[in-house]
Amino acid sequence: LNPRSTIGTITEIYDHLRVLYSHLGIAYSPETNKELKTISTEYVANKILTYKEGDKIQILAPLYLKPTQSFEDLIEELSKQGFLRVRVNKKYFAFDEKIPFDKTFKNEILLVVDRLKISKKIHLRLLEAINITSKISDNKIIIAFEKEDLFFNLAFVDEKTGKSYSKITPKSFSFNSQDGMCLDCQGLGYLYGMDVLSEEKLSKASILDIAYIFFEDSEIDFLVKYFNFLNIDVDTKMKDLKDQDLNIFLNGSKKEFKQKNTSFIWKGLNNTLAELAKHSSKNLKEYLVPLMEKTTCTSCEGKRLNPLSRNVKIKNLSITDFCALSIEKAYSFISSINLTDIEKKILNDILNTIYQNLKFLIEIGLGYLSLDRSAPTLSGGEYQRTRLATQLGSYLTSCIYILDEPTIGLHPHNSYLLINALKKLKDLGNTLILVEHDEMIIKEADYIFDFGPKAGIHGGKIIAKGTYSEIKKDPKSLTGKYLSHKKKIPLPIKRRDIAKKDLKIKQARLHNLKNIDVSFPLNAMSVVTGVSGSGKSTLINDILKKAAFLGILQKKDKITLPFAKVSGLENFNKVISLDQSPIHQSPRSDVLTYSDIHPLIRSIYSNLLLAKTKGLKPRHFSYNHISGMCRTCWGLGYKKVQLQFLPPITTICDSCNGFKLNPISLEVKYKNKHIGHLLDLTIFEAKEFFEAFSKITKKLDYLIEVGLGYLKLGQGLTTLSGGEVQRLKLAKELSKKRSNKTLYLLDEPTIGLHFVDIEKLLKIFHSLVDKKNTLIIIEHNLDIIKNADYILDIGKDAGEKGGEIIADGSVSEIIKNKNSYTAKYLKPYL
Repeated sequence: LNPRSTIGTITEIYDHLRVLYSHLGIAYSPETNKELKTISTEYVANKILTYKEGDKIQILAPLYLKPTQSFEDLIEELSKQGFLRVRVNKKYFAFDEKIPFDKTFKNEILLVVDRLKISKKIHLRLLEAINITSKISDNKIIIAFEKEDLFFNLAFVDEKTGKSYSKITPKSFSFNSQDGMCLDCQGLGYLYGMDVLSEEKLSKASILDIAYIFFEDSEIDFLVKYFNFLNIDVDTKMKDLKDQDLNIFLNGSKKEFKQKNTSFIWKGLNNTLAELAKHSSKNLKEYLVPLMEKTTCTSCEGKRLNPLSRNVKIKNLSITDFCALSIEKAYSFISSINLTDIEKKILNDILNTIYQNLKFLIEIGLGYLSLDRSAPTLSGGEYQRTRLATQLGSYLTSCIYILDEPTIGLHPHNSYLLINALKKLKDLGNTLILVEHDEMIIKEADYIFDFGPKAGIHGGKIIAKGTYSEIKKDPKSLTGKYLSHKKKIPLPIKRRDIAKKDLKIKQARLHNLKNIDVSFPLNAMSVVTGVSGSGKSTLINDILKKAAFLGILQKKDKITLPFAKVSGLENFNKVISLDQSPIHQSPRSDVLTYSDIHPLIRSIYSNLLLAKTKGLKPRHFSYNHISGMCRTCWGLGYKKVQLQFLPPITTICDSCNGFKLNPISLEVKYKNKHIGHLLDLTIFEAKEFFEAFSKITKKLDYLIEVGLGYLKLGQGLTTLSGGEVQRLKLAKELSKKRSNKTLYLLDEPTIGLHFVDIEKLLKIFHSLVDKKNTLIIIEHNLDIIKNADYILDIGKDAGEKGGEIIADGSVSEIIKNKNSYTAKYLKPYL
């Protein structure tokens, strides 16, 4: 997902907000916080006359070419009006000169209305020139001195400082446009580099202290001169530097410093370290990469817009402040806006659209999110429901909606909200087709198709079809047996002891967590549950995961973070965190290469008689190595054909027929199959094919155990779902040589799994714990929850209404808690 996308842009609410703020917002000066007002030409004239007498000035009017107008036509027209000069791209020209103008570039065209020397005698002439300029250029005036330009906008100025600003338009609030974005972070809200203030030693160091680490003594003097040129004190500590100065030191400045006919600019510490982290030696990379992280842009404080756009307000709330509110609060704010009769004619539809779209987001259980939440940070379920809210707001009818597991990331308490939203779509006259394993959703379906009987080549048939009650009664349906509870995922025969909880998190107060203290038992399976957005991921992924990795790296039992204290880390010698984040964005990566099976297969093929005769080594059977890859498609198996006005299309490579390898490597076969043929085998088929090779079958067994037997060996990693990615990571970890004392952190591993697959996964979890490992799982699935030794229920609701411990303990303790949503659904399920 694009890091520029937010919930506001996905739902198009932000587009409507930009229009609302451009019409209804009141602009304030970023410097003085005073309301920007209109000024007169007399004010501009008087302001200019305060400058040094005798200074030469030119009064300029900004001009823009009309769509069908040429530059030559413009000059001819101006010449007829009696004008003589123009400034193009910072250079002045008389109309009778040859003026260089390239229409393929963005050009700055300024008409010279008059040229004067400042004195009290020129007041009337200056005023006349300013009046002419304002009429030509829609109230925009530029007064050019020899070394600088002064810009005036008669419609938009700070009366206290005299500084003018550009007119507010919807584009002024776009963080994807030069008119609105923060220029330091280019509208992203963050920069990539080292957070120096979080490192205690660095925060107390000055620019000079850090410079001595990177530069020779002979270079330091030059560096000091450069920062003096920028008016930055090199002896001030990092933590005491002004935000603007710290931003320059970390992220660079475009200001040029000349010395001995050479121009220098400061690139910035972060940019330098980021490049080193990418391109330096392995040893240096290992040290730098952990230090590199996204840091909030100090210029816009993560708000993504320029200073003026951040200071346009409705009821004392800027557009960035509004988007930072929870959707529930944003809904209340929009409801409180009252329009005048004149404003209603322009903005009534806009306001109603924002109101309705916010309402739909709340109805499907996303009221805890904010409109500025970045799309890549959303879970799969949140993203899908955000898109669903957009469709609800469009009021389309007679459409077919195809949804792939919309309950991803949903607690059972949230599922009923989703069901209501789906019913609304249906009632509008639409047809909904869902791929789903959730019992609550299946129960509400009007008609069900049950595919099977198993996965991959052993599936693909319709085993049963009909209503919910019909599926439950069908003896052929495996799903029906679980729905009717004739077949159940068993409870553990014996629960593990959870009395001793040595892994402790204290004073957790990040995001919505309310300064909570949590303890987890060792050598047990713990489940962290609660409604979506209650703070589960913050606790495990943002606090425990970060502290655990630091603890093992630094060999410490206790780690203190700015937002929590974690202890008990000496009980682990390894941390394995498995989430749904993509493994790799390269189109070359597939199941075969990621699971470390490819090197074993290449070794087998290179030892075959024909391969030895031809002198082929393992590298000749790799489609990611120049020795083995097809030279036409470079080992991709396909070619991209670029089309005008349309996205590119992919076609199978006609040289290798999609097998990725060169002709010589494809001649070598085992059991009448070359490596290109193997890419089309499922993991089930591959196990039969390589039954004589125990190293390969062992790795394949782990993939089958986690429910991925249906995947093809050549399936690209970019095509896998979040749940498949997580289980692929788990299979890879399981195939490695394992030790006890490992902390496993898993984020919703049951995504996309049928009841049968969940049963298989539980066996793996229990076997890991039996080997003295500790599992902590974020999960909503009731079968996983009921198998847990220890349950931590966070809530009660989402966002600001969440972040507290509602219940914790064993299954029997949890179901007695009347305040817990989890208990409400778990008790009848048992």
